[in-house]
Amino acid sequence: MAATAHWTATADFPVNGSPRDKLGFAVKVATLISTWQHVQPWQFHLADQFVELSADNPSVVHDFDSNERDAMIHCGSALQHLKLALKRHRCFGRVELFPDLDQPTLAARVHPGGNGARDDQERQLSEAMAVGETDSSTRMPLGASAQL
Repeated sequence: MAATAHWTATADFPVNGSPRDKLGFAVKVATLISTWQHVQPWQFHLADQFVELSADNPSVVHDFDSNERDAMIHCGSALQHLKLALKRHRCFGRVELFPDLDQPTLAARVHPGGNGARDDQERQLSEAMAVGETDSSTRMPLGASAQL
C-alpha cells in the first residue's frame, strides 16, 4: 500500500505577500485538479496584478473536440478552483470573462481583492475538495445528489 502525502494549502499561503504572490499561490492550488484524461488543457499566465486563464494550445485540434468546447469546459473548472482558492484566503477580487474577444482562447482574467468572504456553501465545497482526501466512504455514489 503506497503512502500519499497530505498537502495543506493553508500553511503555505503568503498572508503578507504581494498580490502576485497570492495569485501565484492560488494558481498553484488550482493546477492540482485533474481531468478525466489527467491532462490540463488550460494555461495560467501570472502578471503582477492579475492572472489570465486560457485554453491550452489552440492550434492542436483533437478528434473528440474539434470545436475546442471541451477545453473551455475544463477552463471553467480551473477558474472555479482558482476562485475557491482565493476566496478561502479572503483575497478574491473580480473576474473578467472573455476580456479580449480578439483572443478567443482567453477565458478569464482574475484580479485579487479583499472581498473574498466565503458563504457556508463555499466553505463546505472547499473542505470537500481538500487535497489528499482518499477516504472512499465519504464519497457519494454516482448519480446521488447532495444538499450543501
